[in-house]
Amino acid sequence: MKTSLHYRLLFFLSLILLLQSCKKETINANNIVKSSAEDDVTDGPGLKKLVLQPGPADGYDTWLTWKQGDPEIYNWNWDTVDITAMYAWTSSGIPIAGRSLIKFTGLSAIPSTAKVIAAKLYMYGIESSPHLPVGNSYYPGSPYPYDNKVAVLRVLENWDPSVVTWFHQPEITTKDSVHIPHSEAQWNWDAAVNVTKLVKKMVAAPATNYGFEFRIANETIYTCMQFSSSDYAIPERRPKLVVIYK
Repeated sequence: MKTSLHYRLLFFLSLILLLQSCKKETINANNIVKSSAEDDVTDGPGLKKLVLQPGPADGYDTWLTWKQGDPEIYNWNWDTVDITAMYAWTSSGIPIAGRSLIKFTGLSAIPSTAKVIAAKLYMYGIESSPHLPVGNSYYPGSPYPYDNKVAVLRVLENWDPSVVTWFHQPEITTKDSVHIPHSEAQWNWDAAVNVTKLVKKMVAAPATNYGFEFRIANETIYTCMQFSSSDYAIPERRPKLVVIYK
């Protein structure tokens, strides 16, 4: 009996280890995916894969700023800055805020009649920032206690990255919005998020692909998250969108 029980336990332990070794990450309906930002969205028989990672020449993104009582700052445009910044902070005790916009114009390569199977957005951390030297505000040991997760929203109006400002932001919708989870490091923190539902709408109606808006989900003072933009010097660290379709 003891020998039989012993072999039974060994069998079940081996089975558990085998299942764990076969387990791999997939896009799911939870809308939040933590990743090392490696491209783990794969295609299969009958499926096609589009990878978009534009640079300074074809990137379409910008960073919008606001400072209470300072029209000059909230009319600034940061089209060519190499970071994507979302924050609620203070400057000399005065509230300030930042949001970002990104549009992947290359989605037009997918026919509007195609069926989008999965879409994943990869954002890459930066190692420092002269604009926001605090880095990400949420990480082990951080003096800032508030969760800095970021809402990713679909934009409903056209915008020009060299012209759009805080007080002339395009309309957005919260429907099907997703979140980038709170950061786990002050710098060099990468994340990925499932944007399948948002991309499906952008592909089905190409004329209304106005991209994504990023903002701190709860814009509480002393929250900040930063990633690279399409102007970042290292090509493989620029925002990337991977779409699987048929």
